[in-house]
Amino acid sequence: MKQLLLLLALLTCIYAYSQNSFLYLKTGEKLMIEDHDVYFTWRDGVYIHQLKKNGKFESSPRQIDIEKIEKLETVNGVTYTTFRRDEKAPYGFYKTLINGAGKKLVICFRPYGSDRDRLQISYSILDANNKDIVSAFYREDTPSKEKVMLEAIKKHFPNCQEVLENIDSYKNVVTFSNLYSGKPPVGFVFQNKVFVCE
Repeated sequence: MKQLLLLLALLTCIYAYSQNSFLYLKTGEKLMIEDHDVYFTWRDGVYIHQLKKNGKFESSPRQIDIEKIEKLETVNGVTYTTFRRDEKAPYGFYKTLINGAGKKLVICFRPYGSDRDRLQISYSILDANNKDIVSAFYREDTPSKEKVMLEAIKKHFPNCQEVLENIDSYKNVVTFSNLYSGKPPVGFVFQNKVFVCE
């Protein structure tokens, strides 16, 4: 019975560990970070709460320069990488939300507001050579600009049924995020998954 309980405890720990986000640095270091930290990025870095040796996450975030980061991996195979649309654009930490036939949609989140507790969403639809087709940004308090992005997605990924259904299922969701609540924001672009379209 003790062995069974130990096995269950071990499996629970492995499962809990595998459900976290990991930041990989170019030095080879791998840091376990809180899942909601992936939404807290700046032009020059990512703010993280790192897991300490006592099993708790740091209470105050620390910034890691984007140039030092190789990638960030979250659950469901979502990967964030450093990306720059062109020479004039700043670097951003983008995730691929839609991978289609010859096109993809990448998203970057940046905080704004006096308390830096809301998100600006930058997005780009890229061709197979990572050339910009459509790109813009909107803030959570500008739903009209979010609709422009959703219409661009429908135009460039018209055969991706799962994406179209997901857009419809989130159309009445208020996407307000409080980055200090420890919970990820809710909305179409915040899903922790990659849509793969033929």
